[in-house]
Amino acid sequence: MSGDVVHIALAADAGYVPHLAATIASVHSSTSRPLKITVMHDGISAGDRQKIEGVAQRAQFEWIGVDDERLLSLIGNEHFASRATFFRLALPHLMAPDAIRVIYLDSDLVLTRDIGGLFDTSLAGRPVGAIEDTGVDARDFARQWQITGSRMRYFNAGVLLIDLRHPETGTLFESATEFAITYRGALPYCDQDALNY
Repeated sequence: MSGDVVHIALAADAGYVPHLAATIASVHSSTSRPLKITVMHDGISAGDRQKIEGVAQRAQFEWIGVDDERLLSLIGNEHFASRATFFRLALPHLMAPDAIRVIYLDSDLVLTRDIGGLFDTSLAGRPVGAIEDTGVDARDFARQWQITGSRMRYFNAGVLLIDLRHPETGTLFESATEFAITYRGALPYCDQDALNY
């Protein structure tokens, strides 16, 4: 895959434009391969989109205004105030058909290394790659939601490597969306809790 286009996806609303721009600038400045950046957004103006594109002039952009009423009806909490945190749940359905895999990044990260290595990482047949979130007690989460066996782990959803063609990916994200809707307001880490369910 080395040399192929690296697909990146982010989600933000108008209040997060400076953070989004910083994340995109850091990805662009540290990555040598071609980039295709998909931004799922809620109310980012054309002027702000143009400014953001200016920090990553080698990248190709796709701006997707999220209009899924199920996601727009969700709200964050004291940890994540914006409903845009839930937009990643629609990612498998919104990505361009040419994308085989994508890296989702939270819009408040700064990268210092080329992201191409992560993009090329083997998922060993799994639909999603992520790192464990040691700040959340996985056993407590599993007990609360009656999760047993090998699923008693908890990952951070701020950086995800997603195989868009894996047969389980769509179902995984759709199930997470339904979980977030069903338990609206009861999830301390919003979409991250939903994806871990």
